[in-house]
Parts: sequence; structure tokens; C-alpha cells
Amino acid sequence: MDPTEFGRYLKSLRKAQNLTLTQLGKLIGYSNPYLSQIENGQKGIPSPDLLRKLSGPLNADFFVLMQKAGHLPNQDYQAILNGMLQGIIEITGEDFSVDLIEKLEPLKMKYDAILEEDFEFSPLSLRELMKNSSWRQEWKQEMLTDIIVTLKNSGNTSANKMNNSYLELSTYLEQTNITYKGNPLTEDDRKLILDMLNRIYPDQKDLG
Repeated sequence: MDPTEFGRYLKSLRKAQNLTLTQLGKLIGYSNPYLSQIENGQKGIPSPDLLRKLSGPLNADFFVLMQKAGHLPNQDYQAILNGMLQGIIEITGEDFSVDLIEKLEPLKMKYDAILEEDFEFSPLSLRELMKNSSWRQEWKQEMLTDIIVTLKNSGNTSANKMNNSYLELSTYLEQTNITYKGNPLTEDDRKLILDMLNRIYPDQKDLG
């Protein structure tokens, strides 16, 4: 999206929450005129930090905002989704157990309605769905997150494994000399990774 189109998109989200610019500004610490300029496309695309602050009051998925703003290219978002799916399969194996399928029944009802078909949860069907370009990326992320949360809540030992010998990732991500494929991670990159982890594990308590 260009700044003008993205500004209109943010305005539609704000209107959906019945917020005035003044109310929104007070919630995130920005002035009414500044936010008005963003909605009119006069300030360019907002930074990841501002999008993070906007996501709560606008009831918007931070990753969706990042993608629509162009901060998270489609191929990067797809890589995140593929990584989430691979993590699920490493826990469950190539076949979902009968017990897990029973626990996924509420999700099946939810996604049968969304997909308008009888969706069968399995690694194969999930792989096919991830390749389906007609299904929005945020819907794919929501489904994978739902499955991961179900695995955690079901008491799966692999999904909940915690051991003092494990490296605390949040602490590691505070370091400034981290690279990925030879490319240094910026502060925004590290915050993005932590946001993704917090969405996957929203109820995980800090035991440090």
C-alpha cells in the first residue's frame, strides 16, 4: 500500500473502534494533528514502533499492519508461517493423534465455517492450506496459533518443555550483535520476533 491508501486503512480501523483521533492520540501518546497527517498519507508509512502502539487500540493484528505497511514482505511472512507449521509437525509428527484431533474439534467447527467446507486437520491439509494464495495470510497465522495454543493447553510435553539448561530467548534477543543469514538484526527486527513469540505464547508466565 502507498501512504495514502494505508492511511485510509488505518482510518477505517479507527472508525470501526468508534475512536476519535483525539481519543486514539491519548491512548498511544501522539497528537491529533500528527495522526491526522498519517491518515491523510502526509507522513509516509508509520514506523513499526508506531504500528505496535496502534495495534492495541485499533484491535488489529500487529503482523497484518506490518505486512500491509510493507515492513514485512509477503515472502518473509510466509517464512514465519512455514516455521510455525514446521514447529507443529515436529511436536505432533506426520499424523495427528486421535486425542489431538478430539481437542481440535472446536477449531474444526470454527474453520469449517470460515472455509465453508469440511476441513480435516492434518499436516498434509495444513501444508496445502499454507500454499493456498486465496486464503489471507492473517487467517493462516490465526489457525496455526490456535493449533499451537491447543497443543500447549493439552499438556503436550514437547510444546511445554521448560528446563533451566535451555537458553532464554527473550534475554538472547536483547543482545545487539545477533545476525540472521549474515544480516544483523535491528532493534525493530528483534521486537518483531518477540511480538511473534508473545502471540504464540500469550499466557506464558515469566519464570525468570
